[in-house]
Amino acid sequence: MKDKFFLFLLGLLSIVIISQTLFISIINQPTPLYERVIERFAETHNYDKELYNCVNYSEDLAFVLENLGYETTQERYINTTDGYHRRLNLILEIEGQTGEIIVNRK
Repeated sequence: MKDKFFLFLLGLLSIVIISQTLFISIINQPTPLYERVIERFAETHNYDKELYNCVNYSEDLAFVLENLGYETTQERYINTTDGYHRRLNLILEIEGQTGEIIVNRK
């Protein structure tokens, strides 16, 4: 009976340690550069329909991302409920076996 209880505790402790290790490794993973750049850009650039509209925003963000080696495309006149918009697409090449994002430097 003691042996079964000891093995149960050992198994439970192992599960706790493994799950904590995995949780810590997930937390410590760095955010990809493109995500940090896009977030920072959004924090520092204010959309204004008249002075700094979606065209300006998309072109400036595309310029920044492309200078970092990312490829972008822009959809020019997307019809939305608010009128026409421009959308920026970020193209990522991903290594299928490792999930690594590949940046092709120009």
